[in-house]
Amino acid sequence: AVIAVTPPLVIAGNGTGFSASRYLDLTITVSSGESLLISAAADFSDPLEVAVTDPGSPQTVAWDLGPAAENLENKELYVLAFTGSALSDTAEIELTARFQPAFTAVGKPSTVATRTIDLEIPVTGVVAMRFASSEDDLATAEWVPGAAVFSDYQLSDSLNPQDIFGEFEGDFGFNHSSHYTAKPDALTDATFELDLPETGVTDDATVTCLCSATATEMRFAETPTFIGVPWQNYADSAPFTLTPEEGAKTVYAQFRNDWTESAILTDEVIYVTQPADVAFTTPAEGDEVTGGTTLQLRGTSTAQAGTGVVDAVKVDTGDGSGFHLAAGTEEWTYWWDIPDHEATTPTVLRARAYANEDSVTAVLNVTVIPAPVR
Repeated sequence: AVIAVTPPLVIAGNGTGFSASRYLDLTITVSSGESLLISAAADFSDPLEVAVTDPGSPQTVAWDLGPAAENLENKELYVLAFTGSALSDTAEIELTARFQPAFTAVGKPSTVATRTIDLEIPVTGVVAMRFASSEDDLATAEWVPGAAVFSDYQLSDSLNPQDIFGEFEGDFGFNHSSHYTAKPDALTDATFELDLPETGVTDDATVTCLCSATATEMRFAETPTFIGVPWQNYADSAPFTLTPEEGAKTVYAQFRNDWTESAILTDEVIYVTQPADVAFTTPAEGDEVTGGTTLQLRGTSTAQAGTGVVDAVKVDTGDGSGFHLAAGTEEWTYWWDIPDHEATTPTVLRARAYANEDSVTAVLNVTVIPAPVR
């Protein structure tokens, strides 16, 4: 009598039907039975016997497909479940040996910035590997153990695309060769801009440089000669401090990698110092406030170095009556009698700090909602 007519469910390796290694895991599920028989032969000669740990649940079994003479050689696998002399139907699995490692630079970049690069290898089944800049040199290159990364491969100083040849010894017993073309970046696509308001005007002496380049280093200056300006490690963004004089300025940027330097790139900024800073702390941008109530507006102000002190802070609540004196300067307050509207009403609040004959204004957007009906 058969204990389980349905054969075991077997998933081999990644379930694609191909394997880059002779050694793989089988995921086997049986509905009932005490043991599994696994064999490379249909007559189950020389089988592996494995106890069923939990009928109905998948269990993992390590399996050796055995050697293969070449790529795309088919390998068979047979699995059944049994209890005593009672056997299930047989699950027949066909797998194809496919050992074809295709390597790239780590991260698969379209171009590279350094002569020293790390190579990324699909390591499954790789016993040993070697690399060289030509097929002739590959034949005499030193073998190293298989690994996911081959570190510190050295490219030449040529800016032209460079082929890297690799040979891989697989655990099936045959080798496979492939190549990867590393393309040094000529920095012709490098870009640079300053992170500025749409007006291009800033009162901040430090601006942010936004960069895009396959580079190792970069530098910024307000002169195209870069005299005395050191190179710094490349980053996608970096701070740059403007010279203290106000007015329109040109910021120059340049990038370099292990092969070349980019053209000099530029962006423009208008730098205007403000006599003071002023800000709202209560309410916050976008807050909703209730009409027909009274709210204490709060904020801060500071004078810039060399401009003395803030003489006064005034507030405009958008009711058409203009600016009114707030209490305090460094920490100021103003009581706002919020008008009641029949509908939700966007309102713009302004705070203005005065320092000597100059002033600076902060803007805050809030929404006035109608008072609840009682």
